[in-house]
Amino acid sequence: MEWPDQCSIGDVLTRAARAHPDRGALAIDGEHLTYAELDAAAHLLAEGLHSLGVRRGDHVGIFMPNSVEFVETLFAVALLGAVVVPINTRYRGAELCHVLKSSDLKAVATTERPDVGVSFPSLLAAALPHALEDSVPGPGRGATPVVVLRGLVPAGWVGRSDLVDATAHAPRATMVTPEPGELAMIIHTSGTTSMPKGCMLTHEAVVRAAIERTRTRFPGTADEVFWIPGPFFHILALTATLGCFSLGGRVVSGCRYVTPATDLLGRERVTSAWPGFPGLVRDLLDDPEFQRDRLPHLRSIFTIGPESLLLDLQERLPAVALLNGCGMTETAGPYSFTARDDSRVDRARSGGTPLPGMETRIVDASGAPLPPGESGEIQVRGYSVMTGYYRAPEHTAAAFTADGWLRTGDMGVQTATGHLAFRDRAKDMLKVGGENVAASEVESALLRHEAVKLAEVIGRPDRRLDEVPVAFVELHPGRSVGETDLIEFCREVLARFKVPRQILFLAADAWPTSATKVDKSALRQMLSDAEPARN
Repeated sequence: MEWPDQCSIGDVLTRAARAHPDRGALAIDGEHLTYAELDAAAHLLAEGLHSLGVRRGDHVGIFMPNSVEFVETLFAVALLGAVVVPINTRYRGAELCHVLKSSDLKAVATTERPDVGVSFPSLLAAALPHALEDSVPGPGRGATPVVVLRGLVPAGWVGRSDLVDATAHAPRATMVTPEPGELAMIIHTSGTTSMPKGCMLTHEAVVRAAIERTRTRFPGTADEVFWIPGPFFHILALTATLGCFSLGGRVVSGCRYVTPATDLLGRERVTSAWPGFPGLVRDLLDDPEFQRDRLPHLRSIFTIGPESLLLDLQERLPAVALLNGCGMTETAGPYSFTARDDSRVDRARSGGTPLPGMETRIVDASGAPLPPGESGEIQVRGYSVMTGYYRAPEHTAAAFTADGWLRTGDMGVQTATGHLAFRDRAKDMLKVGGENVAASEVESALLRHEAVKLAEVIGRPDRRLDEVPVAFVELHPGRSVGETDLIEFCREVLARFKVPRQILFLAADAWPTSATKVDKSALRQMLSDAEPARN
């Protein structure tokens, strides 16, 4: 199937359903859908959303785990020309409420999945109380409609059967094909501020990037089966799914990640694994059953991670092509990718070269371009870069240079052959299992505790998650609180991946300072010195 450079999210499903109607599209927790079935379900849901008043350009939130319903909703919203707002299912309290209220949502779709251990409708009810009060279907009536596509439907909310009934009495929806430059998604990223920012991504940014990766870098064929264990609200999982569908392949996933996964990969005849981040790769490598003869169909695997991990992976699976890359939510996922003929060392040490249509450069602190081999900030320009942060013009202005380059905040090196190698983050933030965590956000949460006077958060290297938050805390005179109680306090106000794994208490005169600020480099050394005693 020949794909154009630019098409919409809805086009991806429409074309695949026409070309391969009876081919399997999804396998999620024992549920299977063909392309024809997925296409029919997406159109029916689109009609239902239309009956609620969703129109071209409206924003629709998706707050649910990986599921058939998630993919149906993704395409239903796109077919209406509306904007998809995937919501991180780990968000809690203030984070969730901020995203819901700042995204100008016309509707929110969710689902009840008891096997996940979390009630997403309950979380919505707590974060957005007005959705319970007046929510009734129909444009302009009541609060934002909340659609529950599976499970018990709270009073005043809308169930799947309600949507079906509504479509029988509502005008037929007109499916639209948005222009490539129209807004397709708003995906939130924590960045360096205390609350998530919404990255605005066009259809061209999301779809063209996914297709370019499969066309120019990926050794894929029409019989591909992608294992995508990461959450669908994440840009990597979303674009990997679109890339798989552009090949007419099948996506295998689950509402929660279950380890070990080797048996699943073998049973589903997975050809391409997309763990994406070091923690999931380590889980695979630590599985005694993870052997080449157990995975005869596996041809490629995409992940980032430290060089030692990626070299180990290639040694364990010498016949499987390792795909590496550099990317972020603001660039619709990887903007650079390793090539099919890159050496094993290049695959382990670099994120490859820019995709066609993308440019990268390395600059010094003044913004002057640096020659190959010198470390500086990675800046990106091209079609997959976001148009800005939603309703945050000051953050948008700060993210771009005067000549249109995106400041990634990542430090790296570019070789003479154009390969990019990530070195460090210029911004004061952590990367926990692939998720951005702003140190300031965790610090603010700690400071809400009445006993905490000062808090500073750094990252501690972690074998599975790359790094995890660790907090240094000073208490108010005469106050006391234990490490366990303070961690439990954080669990009430932060997503789980942001909660400190360790808290070290310092006296007022024990803080290392650099000029007028706490020296976090010195804190990292203090943590390193304390580790042997802790272990």
